[in-house]
Amino acid sequence: MKVLILIAAFLVPFAILAKKKSDVEYKEVEMFEGNVQLKVPSAFQLLPETQLSKYYEGQPKTKVAYVNDEKSIRIGFGSESLLVDDRSLPAVTNLIEKWLKNKHPKTKWKTKEVTEVDGHKVGYIEFIKKKPEKYYEMVFFTLYRGQMLHCTFHAPKKGYKPWKTVSHEIMQSLKLRMPEKE
Repeated sequence: MKVLILIAAFLVPFAILAKKKSDVEYKEVEMFEGNVQLKVPSAFQLLPETQLSKYYEGQPKTKVAYVNDEKSIRIGFGSESLLVDDRSLPAVTNLIEKWLKNKHPKTKWKTKEVTEVDGHKVGYIEFIKKKPEKYYEMVFFTLYRGQMLHCTFHAPKKGYKPWKTVSHEIMQSLKLRMPEKE
């Protein structure tokens, strides 16, 4: 009996510390001529191109977006020319944070970090925007073939914590097709 109690006392903290996964089912999507693969929630639909400007006005050029039925949760993807390499990603992350802070001064800032996903450096910034409505937003980005690929994840603040997990799972699913060496 003592052995079982010791085992339980040892394992419970690890179970609590283990990163929670969402219950969301995903589908894999390809974009940017098949060079980028990510997972998005299976229930999300592709937002028609004619509606992109309605939801992504004033943001870097979003080329593809997926949305839930109510369009309250959105995942937008785009790219911008940026001729720097991975070593510059921390500086790029700081510049993006500064731009976001200027654009959204009344915002609660959560996280700014550079991490590694599938062998590539990825920067991300999370915040809670308060106006015109309260919502959680995560922006993540990486450098690839002279482009900065970026994703903006948007969900209402109310009930956002499960969606925060989803946004991180999407980021962690990022796969970039590397050019073949000649």
